[in-house]
Amino acid sequence: MTKQQKARLGIFLIVSFIIFIAVLGVFLLPKLKEKRNIYFINFRGTSVNGLYVGSPVKYQGVEVGRVERIMVNPDDIDSVLVYTKVQKAFSMKKDMTAALMYMGITGQKFVELSGGSNESQNLEPRGEIVTRRGLEEKAQDIVSNIDQAVLGISNPVSYTHLRAHETVL
Repeated sequence: MTKQQKARLGIFLIVSFIIFIAVLGVFLLPKLKEKRNIYFINFRGTSVNGLYVGSPVKYQGVEVGRVERIMVNPDDIDSVLVYTKVQKAFSMKKDMTAALMYMGITGQKFVELSGGSNESQNLEPRGEIVTRRGLEEKAQDIVSNIDQAVLGISNPVSYTHLRAHETVL
């Protein structure tokens, strides 16, 4: 390899490195400058299967943050703590609630925030967002009601007895 080839290779490597750093900076700087607050949600007795780190946090369909961390609550084995990072520009209110929702038919989930009023106080960073029933829990209720209806149809004597008992009460 000649001196001229070594010089060209050196210049190529230096220019490539500078371009790599510039492209990296263009993509990473906005993420590093983004101001976000951390909040947590305590999902008790609910499976968070399908929710992943990086899943969106939305308010009425508008993305306002991302899931930062998911862990089993060390103090309560029946609950899962989900830590979220929400844009500082978004006003988290104490009367807002969170639920797990499905993203299409893939089984992946996201956190949907709803509620909140202008009069309500802001939720402090690192505060807990209260949960509400999501689609999965509502679907389980529907299945349970269908099961009860089928039992009532297949066993009309006991269903009639139950209806008579309800009337007495």
